[in-house]
Amino acid sequence: MEENFSTEALIRLPNNNLQHALSAKIHNNEYIGLLAILSTPDKARVRSCAGSGSGAFLSAPPFLASCKFNNFDFVTAVQLILGAGIGQLASAPAPCACGSIPDQYGQHYLNCRRGGEIIFRHNSLRETFATIIRSSGGRVTQEVPISAIPGAFINTSLHNLRFDITATSCASQNIISADVTVINPISSSISLTAHYAAWDGMAATTAERRKIATYGDISNSIGMTFIPLALEVYGRMGRKCENFLKSLAH
Repeated sequence: MEENFSTEALIRLPNNNLQHALSAKIHNNEYIGLLAILSTPDKARVRSCAGSGSGAFLSAPPFLASCKFNNFDFVTAVQLILGAGIGQLASAPAPCACGSIPDQYGQHYLNCRRGGEIIFRHNSLRETFATIIRSSGGRVTQEVPISAIPGAFINTSLHNLRFDITATSCASQNIISADVTVINPISSSISLTAHYAAWDGMAATTAERRKIATYGDISNSIGMTFIPLALEVYGRMGRKCENFLKSLAH
């Protein structure tokens, strides 16, 4: 049924949050229309960039050295989020450590496991989460081998697993285990990219499920609550990660 959006009809509506509701409806329609005309990789990128936390690193107050950008890095980050060609990559790209010539949009560097960038990204986020938990009063240990935890029973194939973080809340004494994962919704796999492009937050949700499948039962068996700290490369947080951070703020 077609809705009546005449001036008279709008005047008769309650005005509490009316502008916000109308703006949200307009923006959502524009968003749906944009998704309909995008390529699959761009659709995956836009869905990711529309999520909670996405791009927040670009607007963080530069109180700490880790929150500051030089001009070149800031421009590169904006180009990456917008899906624009990145400066030197668009003109004269140098070979990656793996030997491949990177694409002009920088996606190769977000997925390549050579050169140590993925490990550095993961470890930096692990340190950031540990700092946040400590600042809320928690006691944190990092890189904890599961085999060293009293009461842990794991089979041989899982013997080398470790939690990125274990922590105890001073308020509740609830013991958590957590593992950090960062996922690019524009995967090197065409089929995975299509999967991530199908729904908002699908990449982070998939990453959460993988971590829970690996660590969930083990964590529960030793009395820990497992939290998958999943983020997409553009900053979008997984639902469980977002809820966990909100819980620390209360």
